[in-house]
Amino acid sequence: MTDTGVVDDLVSRIVWDRIRSQGRRPTVHDIDRALYRDHGIHADLLPVLSRDGFNLSPLVVGPNLPAGALVGVTAAHVHALGLATRELSLFLTVIRQAADREREFEPTRPGEPAQLTAADVIDHLCMTGSDTKQVMAAVGELLRASPCGCTIVAGNDPLWTLQISREVRRYVGMPNMDSYMRLIGGPDRIAPHFDGTFWTALSAVFAVLALLVSALQVASVSQATSGTIAAVAAFLAVYRRRRDRWTFLYTIGAVLAAGYLAMTLWP
Repeated sequence: MTDTGVVDDLVSRIVWDRIRSQGRRPTVHDIDRALYRDHGIHADLLPVLSRDGFNLSPLVVGPNLPAGALVGVTAAHVHALGLATRELSLFLTVIRQAADREREFEPTRPGEPAQLTAADVIDHLCMTGSDTKQVMAAVGELLRASPCGCTIVAGNDPLWTLQISREVRRYVGMPNMDSYMRLIGGPDRIAPHFDGTFWTALSAVFAVLALLVSALQVASVSQATSGTIAAVAAFLAVYRRRRDRWTFLYTIGAVLAAGYLAMTLWP
């Protein structure tokens, strides 16, 4: 069985390579074919693409992952993987320019939003390279998938048009990606993914420690077991750093086990 962390890393790189080279998001089918053709990996992509850092369109609800669903990747995820320095720099520049546009914009009718196009950015930065459109298309996909106070909307620009909201004001004066990560509450790095072998070994270590503690009569078997369950469940809840049902279950298990341990120690 292929390590989950390896699959996560490969999928991330496949998605970004397709966006960077083709200026568009790959489909689930594209990713599945690239994994199998280039790496000999046949894996269930739903657990991978459901993680933070990926963006599915349309939003997938339920256990079925449509082959035609488009897969994007956030700027925070690309940054955490150490990819795309140029595109990330332009991503920040676009957000700062959008914030300037929102501050200076005078609507001609009530509720009219400020907008910013790829052509505006290209003109502002005097970009003339042969790969300008390709790079800006990739930046547009980062903007589409990432929190930035803007939304990609239909417009006259063939690359992308941003509709700017008041939320963009929080990014004023943002100097770099580390600052952006702090603003959105994102992790500074991608947390490592451990496979089944790791969890089996970890559980075995805790089980041996529990037996050792009870054998030395430091605590009873029930106390050692409940302490072990509390420690492992608490570790899992903190490690996941996601608000989903598994994290809540781990947290509840940790609290119940710790509560039982407390009752046996202090009746």
